[in-house]
Amino acid sequence: MIWHAGPPLPAPVTNNAVAAVELDGSIVVFSFLGLDASKTWSGVTNAAHRWDVGTDSWTPIDPVPGPSRLASTAQVVAGLIYVIGGYTVAADGAERSLPNVDVYDPMSGRWSRAADIPIPTDGAVAGVWADSLIVLVSGWHDTDNVADVHIFDPAANRWAASTPIPGVPVFGHTGGVAGDVVV
Repeated sequence: MIWHAGPPLPAPVTNNAVAAVELDGSIVVFSFLGLDASKTWSGVTNAAHRWDVGTDSWTPIDPVPGPSRLASTAQVVAGLIYVIGGYTVAADGAERSLPNVDVYDPMSGRWSRAADIPIPTDGAVAGVWADSLIVLVSGWHDTDNVADVHIFDPAANRWAASTPIPGVPVFGHTGGVAGDVVV
């Protein structure tokens, strides 16, 4: 494994969704959404940037459509980036989980929308299974953790329910898909 020291984002951001894609033999890293250094509700952003590994800086790209949000995930299937879920924060601190699935095509630079998550979710673990399906595991929905596991088929633009996680559901956890195992 080779580590590459990358340039800082144009502005500090946390709780963003990140994905990497190979384009024309080069690696390109994308950052979507997040919270700026103000750490206030008004600092939640829908900004998006790309970094072509080996260059000196990030380039702004069109922002993620819809409301600014936190705790989304970004997964890559067939060269497209799926920015899934997240939550908004209002001035009074109220949070609302979103069902959004926004699709970014790094070749054209265009956004589109895929089928909504059946249960709006943020803070979930996600991974790509069999190079073609996105697995979304547990997370948070508005007022409580969800045990749900959903599988998204981008080719069919359809979600299917899977076996819920065993034990206590959580959010903000980490994990992934390795072969046929969700960790």
